[in-house]
Amino acid sequence: MSSYGELLRLARTNRGLTLRDVADALGISAQYLWDVEHGTRAPFAADREEPLARALGLDPLDLAVFAAHAKGHADIAGLSVTEV
Repeated sequence: MSSYGELLRLARTNRGLTLRDVADALGISAQYLWDVEHGTRAPFAADREEPLARALGLDPLDLAVFAAHAKGHADIAGLSVTEV
């Protein structure tokens, strides 16, 4: 099972975005984003999911599913990392 942070990192790197690119779009530090990606901070709150999805070029619903998965509320086992 992939964590929220791992899926977030895959989505970011698959699009060629740096930590700084996404952090700047969210108004947070690159270190904070790195911490979320590596599981040392909790996934972003719901009010950050839409701006995060926009920064990553994802549908906000996809990101909501990732967040639910990270909390154990959704099964996304069939999702390919190339779809992230």
